[in-house]
Amino acid sequence: LDDACSHRAAPLSEGRVELDGHLHCAYHGWAFDGCGSCQRCPQAETPAALATIRASPRSSVRAYPTRVEGGLVFVWPDAEAGSAARAASAPPPVLPTEVLAAAETKGWYVRDLPYSVDALLENVLDPSHLPVSHDGLAGLLKRANAKPVPMVAIVEDEEGKTAASKNPAGTAPLPPPPPHAPGTPRPTLDFRIASVLAPVTDTRPLSRLSWWAPALVRYRYAAGATIFSTNLFCVPT
Repeated sequence: LDDACSHRAAPLSEGRVELDGHLHCAYHGWAFDGCGSCQRCPQAETPAALATIRASPRSSVRAYPTRVEGGLVFVWPDAEAGSAARAASAPPPVLPTEVLAAAETKGWYVRDLPYSVDALLENVLDPSHLPVSHDGLAGLLKRANAKPVPMVAIVEDEEGKTAASKNPAGTAPLPPPPPHAPGTPRPTLDFRIASVLAPVTDTRPLSRLSWWAPALVRYRYAAGATIFSTNLFCVPT
């Protein structure tokens, strides 16, 4: 729902869902169902007055279709007529297979950042900042380990097999990057990169950096026989 009560524009995010299943505004107690229709007005003096309030389109709050996938709530940002049908017929959000498998047990971490989503995407698509900006946070993430991080574009065929791609001029052949999990859709941009967790002298491409437009960025690392990933949904709020 829009984060503004139709009564006095109080933020509905400050309210709560009561046992009746309605979202109750924390200011005057007006309550709304999942479609944004007003269901309760404690200040109405008579049943007829309440009926008049509920019948008025001005008492409703705009509601947006939603979908739950992989432990996340996705919102279709259109409240016009027919939006629910359009949202239901649209493809589901892009979620790598291993994300769906781990979402229920791993959960998500959420943080609001005070800058635009395009600035955030530019930041998370830049692997060379990691040992500097995140100095001391994990293992070899140290300023002293800052180094060149070659990025080589990955091209996959229709079966998802990595096709041959050129190595940087003057360099030895590079080992293949960690594969995407079976069933994961092909990303918009895909790179193999030197591991930012490896010593400064090690520039082998032991990581994979992928971007599914418009929102999902994933780092997939190889640590011996183990492969793990960091998945970042960058969305404007």
